[in-house]
Amino acid sequence: MFIIVQIPFADFRPVVTGERARLRVPDWGAKEPKGFVRGFGKISLRNSSGLGLAGESRFADMGNAIRFPEHIDYREDSWPSSLDIVPWFRRLYFDGQIAGRFEIGFLIAEDYEELVFDRAGVAAPIRPAMLAQRLLATTVQINSVDGSKQTVPFARCSKLLGLAYLAASTSNSGLMSYPIAETFGSVFFAGDPLVTIRIASGRPIVDGRDRRYLTSHNEPALFITSARGSQTRNNVIVQASERGTREETSQERITRVLFAHFNSLVFAYAQLQDIGSSIAGKTNREILRTAVKTMIDRLAIINEGDARDRDAAFSEGLRNFAKAHSGRIEELATKLEALSAEWNKPTKFERFRQYLKGVHDLVIRTGVEKAIDISMKGGT
Repeated sequence: MFIIVQIPFADFRPVVTGERARLRVPDWGAKEPKGFVRGFGKISLRNSSGLGLAGESRFADMGNAIRFPEHIDYREDSWPSSLDIVPWFRRLYFDGQIAGRFEIGFLIAEDYEELVFDRAGVAAPIRPAMLAQRLLATTVQINSVDGSKQTVPFARCSKLLGLAYLAASTSNSGLMSYPIAETFGSVFFAGDPLVTIRIASGRPIVDGRDRRYLTSHNEPALFITSARGSQTRNNVIVQASERGTREETSQERITRVLFAHFNSLVFAYAQLQDIGSSIAGKTNREILRTAVKTMIDRLAIINEGDARDRDAAFSEGLRNFAKAHSGRIEELATKLEALSAEWNKPTKFERFRQYLKGVHDLVIRTGVEKAIDISMKGGT
């Protein structure tokens, strides 16, 4: 089993005159960004095993910025042992335009799962709502470049992590002119954590009454639920798979990565719309179109011609997705604009039930299916 927690953020400094003293290193607009984010970590090598999951190369490590001082585990009352939840990777992604995400991965080793589920007795099933609650309740430590260290529950770390990133990506002289407390909430925003749990090897799951399926009955189960006790509803995505923890299929990975891209981009554009008038001398739609084109252009060349690519089918799927949409930027921008309206609905309950379904349908119906269709036609 693995768990990925994504915290989307919107950073409008690149489209603001003067960029509020934002540092130009790393250069997120480069084909292969290099360097480091001070106080967070360096740009990792393509497909480095340290990333935890093969795939994209445009990530900076953020192991220095967020730490997990407590042991994390999950156990049902009837289980003979608990499942250790081990931090796996911590990384930062930014498109160089407006959208980014903090992404933290956790791994539950299959050896531990077998102690629970491969016994003669029938073990109680996994309850994703309780598993997510246990993870989000754990204490995290956020470290800033000024040497400060603050501890909060994982569920409430978004603002502190955003402030730490602002401090790390603003020049020392600029911090006096552009205090991060004023930048946050005006041209920089961070969202609530969204938990994705991939339950592997056909382990038993109790989905509960608080769930909404994103897939039909003849597809592997993918549904939305809520972490128990969370004020944010529909903040957990559960993917059931018959394959092992480290045997994520190319299609599963394509869906996961495209979802992450769209989720962070829609979040950013929703904040831009909420601000009101454009902050960059351009219309909000022009800013969105540029960000969409940047995403498509980068996906079109991901791992292209790289003999070291550990998942060529995954990379080809993303390139095919980009190929299917390269001439349809306006159409894709229109769909994302509509999803941003869902995000900005007055209640979080309304927002996530319809928004997450909309993003998933966009990924599957205009992403994965088209990518697979192009592959079957030989890339024509």
